[in-house]
Amino acid sequence: YGKQWYQRRVRVLLEEHLAVHKKPKCFRCDFCCKRFNSCKNASRHRLKCHTVVTYGRKWWVCRECNGVQFPKAEDLIDHVQENHYKGGEGQDNTAVTFCCPTCGKVYNKESTFEAHIKECDPENIRD
Repeated sequence: YGKQWYQRRVRVLLEEHLAVHKKPKCFRCDFCCKRFNSCKNASRHRLKCHTVVTYGRKWWVCRECNGVQFPKAEDLIDHVQENHYKGGEGQDNTAVTFCCPTCGKVYNKESTFEAHIKECDPENIRD
């Protein structure tokens, strides 16, 4: 195998890798605004980022509230809907948070969100 074969192989591998990032992200995390291109990746994210094991028991964690823990996933979903969305019970639960499309971080203030966007990915600067 020569240098040309190696360069072609690297190019093919890079193209395959970039194709993964271009796939539509249809699977949403129930606890934050991150999206994933497969159910498996979304499940892995939920378990890795939204759970913690304490004394042998798995707890579901709210990352917006400095690690407040819940015994069931449903409890965390209820908490997120009640505390991180506007509107009360029976009202429209439209999100008042701003979500970074690059890293998935969530912000309550638009000014903080705009500052983050500029640092995280300069190409995402909104008009």
